[in-house]
Amino acid sequence: MEMKNIELQMGEAELIIGKLNHTYSLISAGRLVVFLAAVFLYYAEFRMEPSALYFVLGIVCTGIFLYFMQLHTKIDHKIQLEKTKKEVLHRYLQRFGEGWKSFEDSGEEFLERESYVEKDIDLLGKNSLFQYLSVAHTKDGRKKLADTLKEASLGIQ
Repeated sequence: MEMKNIELQMGEAELIIGKLNHTYSLISAGRLVVFLAAVFLYYAEFRMEPSALYFVLGIVCTGIFLYFMQLHTKIDHKIQLEKTKKEVLHRYLQRFGEGWKSFEDSGEEFLERESYVEKDIDLLGKNSLFQYLSVAHTKDGRKKLADTLKEASLGIQ
């Protein structure tokens, strides 16, 4: 991917996030209104003036409220997905310059006391090849990358 394309995708993700946040807010407000209407209708049914109409409308409002909750969850998931996409693209862009050196995951915990080669040629640790390459988010993925880099260094010794 070229940098301009990545920046374009990041901009698109930001627009999508904005639209989804707006929709998320509208659904939140709608959910509150429907909840309050359902509470009022149930209150009116049981305390004020018993009527099957209040009860039926209360059930309808409860159904709408549950639908809004489901929709709210789906939109929240989409927002998180777009934020993650934007973060991945941002980290990818940082690899073109010096920004990768600020990545928290340096693989230092995989260094052993006698790992002179890994330290010397910066395979693991701060400003290392591990820090530049790693996009792993699981312990197993990070360990696999560290082991692969260590195995490659054995040929150098």
